[in-house]
Amino acid sequence: MSESRLDETFESNNLIPESSNNSYLIDGMPIIATITTFGGESPFVEGLVQFSEYVDDTGTVTFNISDYYLLQLDPGVYQISTYTIPRIYTKDAFRFITLEVRSENWLKFGEPTMTLDLLNWYDSGRGAANFGNDYTF
Repeated sequence: MSESRLDETFESNNLIPESSNNSYLIDGMPIIATITTFGGESPFVEGLVQFSEYVDDTGTVTFNISDYYLLQLDPGVYQISTYTIPRIYTKDAFRFITLEVRSENWLKFGEPTMTLDLLNWYDSGRGAANFGNDYTF
């Protein structure tokens, strides 16, 4: 394929879909995960704990974190950072997700205290309160 051909615009009927799954390229690749606060501090007594697992033949990885570590997490929001060790077919990759830990007696009361009207933003941004039919401010 020439370089000028790469600059052209393609339609969907010009594209050739891949029929095979290329997960065999990353089969057995180690993935490391850490759990920290959003300030970067470890919530565990032992300090920063790294959990490692390997990608299976379907291209997925499952971390089995023991109750010993999960019980050390206080209610709040944590960051789970995952990263790979670069190999011949991959480069190092870093991603994070959010983990929310709730207490056993966690309850949610009512609706959010503030709603924003995107069409009438001036009124919703100014704030208002009402009691029954009386408009307070």
